[in-house]
Amino acid sequence: MASNDSLDNGIDGDDERQEDDDAEEKPRLKYQRLGGSVPSVLSNDAAASITVAERMIALGTHDGTVHILDFQGNQVKEYAAHTATVNDISFDSDGEYVGSCSDDGSVVINGLFTDERLKFKYHHTMRTIALDPDFTRKTSRRFVAGGLAGQLILNMKNWLGYGKQVLHDGESPVHAVKWRTSLIAWANDAGVKIYDMANNQCITFIERP
Repeated sequence: MASNDSLDNGIDGDDERQEDDDAEEKPRLKYQRLGGSVPSVLSNDAAASITVAERMIALGTHDGTVHILDFQGNQVKEYAAHTATVNDISFDSDGEYVGSCSDDGSVVINGLFTDERLKFKYHHTMRTIALDPDFTRKTSRRFVAGGLAGQLILNMKNWLGYGKQVLHDGESPVHAVKWRTSLIAWANDAGVKIYDMANNQCITFIERP
């Protein structure tokens, strides 16, 4: 009887504990807090947006500033881009330009290695921006931006200056947009749509669950 109790409370118990340990084991991610200039930057303001490129990080704050950091958190550049919260930031694929948009209705694009600066003013809050991945290499200097007005606007340079084309309108605020190769994907309250720049047409709609 004693041996049965020992068996029940010993071997079986060990198996159960082993199963529990296995079930609780989680993937381990290597991470570290950004140091460098970040604690100082965030001691006076709060982070509102962030994006990562191959060589750097861009951090936007509520006071409208875009901070360019290395991967240790050291500030490389700083742009007083807006007068209100930076809602979204986008690099081109070469990491030579950074674009940002804000509650103040502006879109600002800065050259990271030049003094080039472009500023566009809209009449409503701009929530999201995506630079053409080939922004550096193409004279068209294209980008898309959207916000509370519910429009997704394609902006491109022409011989008269900058022209605008509304790719989508009339549903709900545009919350997020990404541009990869010739495809632009954006999200609003209805779902996600994908526009093919090569054929100048919307090719997919993924309804919101």
